[in-house]
Amino acid sequence: RHPAKRTLHTMSRIVVDKRTSRKEHAADFKASIDEFRANLPPAQPRDASIGLGNIQICTRKRPVFDHELEAGEYDNVTCNGDKNIIVHDGRMAADLKSKFLVSYSMPFDHVFDEKATNEDVFEATLRPQVDYSMAGGLSTIFMFGQTGSGKTHTMSGLQRLGAAHIFEQLAAAQEREGEELAVSFSFFELAGSDLFDLLNNRAPGSLAEDKKGTVFVRGMVEHPVSSTAELLAAWEAGAALRATESTGANSESSRSHAVSRVFIRKGGKAFGLLNMVDLAGSERKEDSMFHNKDRRREGAAINTSLMALKECIRLLVQQGNGASVHIPFRSNQLTQLLKSAFTKPNARTVAIATVAPTPTDTEHTVNTLKHACMMKGLERKIVETKVPVVSQNAVKVNRPVLPAKWSADEVRTWMSKVCDGRFATAARQLTSGMNGAQLTRLGLPRYVQLCGGDEALGAALMAEVKKETQSAKDGMRAGAPAPEFNNYKAAGLRPSTAADKLDEKENVVDENCA
Repeated sequence: RHPAKRTLHTMSRIVVDKRTSRKEHAADFKASIDEFRANLPPAQPRDASIGLGNIQICTRKRPVFDHELEAGEYDNVTCNGDKNIIVHDGRMAADLKSKFLVSYSMPFDHVFDEKATNEDVFEATLRPQVDYSMAGGLSTIFMFGQTGSGKTHTMSGLQRLGAAHIFEQLAAAQEREGEELAVSFSFFELAGSDLFDLLNNRAPGSLAEDKKGTVFVRGMVEHPVSSTAELLAAWEAGAALRATESTGANSESSRSHAVSRVFIRKGGKAFGLLNMVDLAGSERKEDSMFHNKDRRREGAAINTSLMALKECIRLLVQQGNGASVHIPFRSNQLTQLLKSAFTKPNARTVAIATVAPTPTDTEHTVNTLKHACMMKGLERKIVETKVPVVSQNAVKVNRPVLPAKWSADEVRTWMSKVCDGRFATAARQLTSGMNGAQLTRLGLPRYVQLCGGDEALGAALMAEVKKETQSAKDGMRAGAPAPEFNNYKAAGLRPSTAADKLDEKENVVDENCA
């Protein structure tokens, strides 16, 4: 071949950007997400024991903004109750024709959806932390997440509500017990490996450790405050001096970690402490490709410190579960600074991961939430599902699918909803890998066992499986869904893309096994 022709032939391969693809096929992906939400089982009540540990991991989803909707974005994050969040990742197959939707379901101590207010977040997270500090405890709350996901907005709201609650509690304690409590405040930022006092003209500081192993900032000025207004004014003054830069996601993105400390003193001596940490926004490599060398170095330092913090928290959780592990607090300035917040016996910590619910930010969101799960040791609780996406421009024909062809998720969904949820309890007894082929081969004793020993209920469940199988066969032979097939469709199972003709050898189920 001519060299030029070979070059053209090589360059003819089409490269599709996944973010652009999600927007171009928005109608298909949105319809698939809507169907997912319509068939989502009701959220289970939150476990009463959640939130009682010394480390709580929460997440907050911000709303989709108007300018994002105008740019073709849509909501691809679903909050299922207050303990589970699901991210929907629309993808193109290698043939650049087929589409599919990958959904990641992740559990947390508390999930705040886009309708949650700062007051809602305060009541569930910061209020208990303030109360604990006022009683002599060491409390820490920090935000982390992608740039533009709402960290600083959430922290600002919590500061406003927290300041008022601190002095309400202070007045109540003094009136109730005549306690001489006083409040003081410090505010500094950690930019790379440098510390600056935001309430002392950005004077530099350094980390030091006292005889008891408590880490403090040498050179930091502690300011007495006597009212809500004074505390808020100090916060605002410090925030105005914090380092910010323009990024692709935010015109004024925080490029340093900001740490504010509220000291509670009793009789002139240290009593309680509240740390509030607004971490700098993380950035992916492709989002910083147009940054200059200094900005890239700054972003790398931020990501390194965030990873070090997440790793320390993950190891702490393992240690709390009885594992013998070394926790490398000294590996980074940030983790060294917050060491006391994790190691002191009287310490309690709340982490809030903030996420943006748009297709463009999917990789950020999945990464943030996966790391948040790892911090609590919940990575094995992440459930990933994958379903094909039907084009909205195609002619839709609902074709029956034999129960023997159902996936494990489809089996569980059908059993939870058929007969108005009569077998929902049995659905929860299914093993994670119980698919349709296995279900249709079960004998009566196994159905009875799934139904908790109830013979009548087990027989009824077995009959429903047989009924669903016969309904699917009838519908396939007729080329259209049979009346009974409505039960299958209502269960939220996806239409089949199989050929019209039934391959008897592959699809006939041995009913003697059922």
